Formats: sequence, structure tokens, C-alpha cells
Amino acid sequence: MLARRTLLSGMAGAAAVAMGGPAVAAQRLKRFGIQLYTLREVAKTDPLGTLRRLKALGYSEIELGGPPYSAMDPKVLRAELIRIGLTAPSMHVQMADLEADAAKVFAQAKTLGCDYAVLPYIGEDRRSTLAQCQAFARQLTGFGAAAKAAGVTFAYHNHAFEFAAIEGRRPFDIFFDESDPALVKIELDLFWTVKGGGDIAAIIAKYPGRIPLCHVKDMSADGKMVAVGAGTIDFAAIFAKSRQAGLVHYFVEHDQPPPPYWPTVEASAVHLKKLRF
Repeated sequence: MLARRTLLSGMAGAAAVAMGGPAVAAQRLKRFGIQLYTLREVAKTDPLGTLRRLKALGYSEIELGGPPYSAMDPKVLRAELIRIGLTAPSMHVQMADLEADAAKVFAQAKTLGCDYAVLPYIGEDRRSTLAQCQAFARQLTGFGAAAKAAGVTFAYHNHAFEFAAIEGRRPFDIFFDESDPALVKIELDLFWTVKGGGDIAAIIAKYPGRIPLCHVKDMSADGKMVAVGAGTIDFAAIFAKSRQAGLVHYFVEHDQPPPPYWPTVEASAVHLKKLRF
């Protein structure tokens, strides 16, 4: 488990050595983004001002998902993003919308300029038994095929429940072992993976090249969600595995940031700017 922060000594490649790999020159993230759910409360009253402030803080990408942005005309929103200097490589989509009209959902993602459409959650009624999990894996492949037809890549985002075994198997393994790897990618939530007892290094090794997106969120020693850099998750060690994982997009997220919300977002950006791996 990559839940204990590595103390970097300043030696190039320390993080890689800690992960068992060869020493390489230290590097930094070229870009990072944020899942806008983090700032849903402030965005209600000033959606465009929220985006401008994120750009000023050093965020270059956003992941769309939910109001108020979901209520905006996709063409208008994309134009505003271009004007501000942000890109939206990914958006979260809802199960009900996919089942109602998946083609429409993925067409909207394409209009917004998104390369990825991500299903962030499924209800307990769809994952309580082994048979349900296997049926859902098949459904993921179907969504992935529809996304590909629209020119978008489909992915699924995990929480902690995927790591609790059902009838001897973990839903996480079922979802990704029994769906088509060419059509269904992984958005790995680092906090929820650790919270659920998942081994991030082992997941990357098992699914190389299949994890283009991650949610960057930190965990305190007592298991609470905190600003990136304020907890114990070793992001340097994880990001050193980016090439193996296929990681391209790193989205900061906090599910319940304490008001006034911005300090968590600002602290996370500061930490990621300084991070070397």
C-alpha cells in the first residue's frame, strides 16, 4: 500500500528507488487539474469566476461533472474554457443518462472537447452479488463501445467498496478483468483505493497502460480526507509509476472540503507544483 509518505532526501530518483525501480532524474507534473465537484458550492454563484481563479492558481485542466456546468450549453462552455485557458479532457457522466441515451451523453462529451467520459459511481443495488458485478462489467464494455463510436474513451472511477470481496472476489477485479480493456479504462481514485485496502502499486502492475486518469486526494493518519500534501499518501512514489500506469491526467479532488473551500484547493496546487518524483 502506498499510504506512507516517502521522505525525499534530495537525491535524484529517490522515489523510484523506494518503489523498487531504477534511479532516474527527478521530474515534476507538467500539468494537473481538478474535479469541479470540489468547488460545487462556490461555482453555484460564480461558475466562470471559479474557473478563472483555478487558472490563476496553476490548474490547467478541469474535470466536469454536475451543476452548474452541466446546465450550460456545451458549445458556450467550451468557448469560455478556451477563453480562460483551461481544457476539459474528462467529464463525469451518470448511469441513468447512459442507460437512457449513451450516444447523446458521449456526443455531448465530444462537443465539450473531452477525450474521456467517466462513470463515477454505481448504486449498491447493482453490485451486491457476484452475478450483479459480472453483469455490470459486461455493461461497462457496452458503454465503452458506444463511447468509442463517438470518438471518446470510456472509464470507470472507483470508491472503497470495490475492494471489499463479494463471494470471494473483489468488485474492482471483476469490473476490469471481465470488461474489455480496449474499451474500458480506469480512473483510479487514490484516496478511496487506499481507504478500501487496495494496493496501488499492484493495481498499476496488473493493469499497465489502462489507468490514464487519477483523482489526487490525500488521507490523514486517522483516515480522513485532507488537502493534497497534508496527509500520508506517497504521491511521489505513485507518480513515478505514471509511464507504466499510462497516467496522463491528474485531477485534485476533495469530496467535502471545509468552507470556505478555496484553502484546500490552493494548498493542493502548491504541493503539486513542488512535488518531485
